[in-house]
Amino acid sequence: MEINWIGPLFPDRTDIAGFTARLLPSLARKADINLVSENPKPAKLPKALSGVRVISLDKLHWKTLNHADFSVFNIGNNYDFHARTYECIEKHSGTVILHDHCLHQFFDAWIWHHTPEPLITHRDWVLQCHGPEAAEMVDLIHCDQTSLFSLAESQPLNDPVLRRAKSVICHSPVVEEDASIRFGLPTRLLNLPYPAPYTREVIKQRKDLRRNRNTLELMAFGYLGNDSRCVSHVIEAISRIPERHRIRLTLAGWIQPGYLRLLKDLVRRHHLESCVRIAGFMSDRRLDHLIMNADLILNLRKPTLGEASGSLLRAWSCATATVVSDAGWYAGLPDRTCIKIPPGHETDHLEALLAGFLTDSEMLSSIGWDGFEHLLTHHNCESYVDGLVEHLQTYGRSLQPLHNLFARRIGRIAAEHSSGNSNMDTKWINHMENNLDSFLDLPSMRPQERTVSNPSTSHRVPLDPISHI
Repeated sequence: MEINWIGPLFPDRTDIAGFTARLLPSLARKADINLVSENPKPAKLPKALSGVRVISLDKLHWKTLNHADFSVFNIGNNYDFHARTYECIEKHSGTVILHDHCLHQFFDAWIWHHTPEPLITHRDWVLQCHGPEAAEMVDLIHCDQTSLFSLAESQPLNDPVLRRAKSVICHSPVVEEDASIRFGLPTRLLNLPYPAPYTREVIKQRKDLRRNRNTLELMAFGYLGNDSRCVSHVIEAISRIPERHRIRLTLAGWIQPGYLRLLKDLVRRHHLESCVRIAGFMSDRRLDHLIMNADLILNLRKPTLGEASGSLLRAWSCATATVVSDAGWYAGLPDRTCIKIPPGHETDHLEALLAGFLTDSEMLSSIGWDGFEHLLTHHNCESYVDGLVEHLQTYGRSLQPLHNLFARRIGRIAAEHSSGNSNMDTKWINHMENNLDSFLDLPSMRPQERTVSNPSTSHRVPLDPISHI
């Protein structure tokens, strides 16, 4: 069995590259893997994975892409890491692993890079995919009267990807419902995998070193591109606490420059320079060390857009307690594994929570260890790969053999016609006419329109909303 695995790879600074790296040892034991990377210089694989081919999309031969048994496309919401993968999906259908339910930010960037009139095109896309009410919200966004997130919460703009998919793998019930009901696609919900890199004994030894300290160590990490992680609310909450000198907040990961300036101004305004440290992007080993050293990881979302969280799984792998927003995928997590706060008034909720933990933080340890046990039971790589392979074998098989059969039959008609055997010619023509509908039902040969059911509207949209580009 041969699988094309397409998407970001290390050294790309995205957790989807980390997802592939974590899954690859288990996946390579089940199939021959062609790793296809957007990065022209992907990192070298360890010797244990020497049988895995690594190919840059720049050097990918279409014969390789079309002759594998399956093609799997990893799609997320960051244009920098997924633009070329989306271009590949446009030309070659396959199974999509949809890491983010909402793709507004991706397609907003795509439109600005690829169309001459991005404002008009953005509105047209949303109109085609989600109807006139959503299109009116686009007008408000471009007039700075509302934010892209306000539209993204209800209208995910993932249609251009899902219309090209044969089937979908997802990590959140929100995505499962959207892909299976709105698009009628075969969809498999699998728990996002994350192997625990440390044993209980190693974690316990490291955590024992932090006993008897008088500070509350907080941490937020990951892609901190804007305030969707509620970091400004955390800083505001700390500023309200009388004993804030006992709190330490570390921010690790990539921070968008404009947002970084906003955070630094906020820290200066509240005189929290001694409480807040901006560490930036760092190695995995260093990041894990800081997570283990923390008392509480802040993993809030405003809004949450249906995504599963690799950051939360990483915190669980280090047995560190985490506070999350009680919405979306997070709302379905067992209460014993994380601390949930309701969306809205985040600053007030965080202030009460942090002030309480300064007095009594004993419960944080048990929450962290419950998260660790949940990770071991429900998020292992072997189970994920078993489910993935089963799904591919059922729904993701390449259409190439059927296309070849179609071509051979037409070729035989032509050959018989040229030899003058009209009886055979008539037989095959009749056979093709009788079976034409079944061939046209193949995903790559469907008619150019499909009725899309939408909770707010039902209308017909073109199969390819960017056919004018």
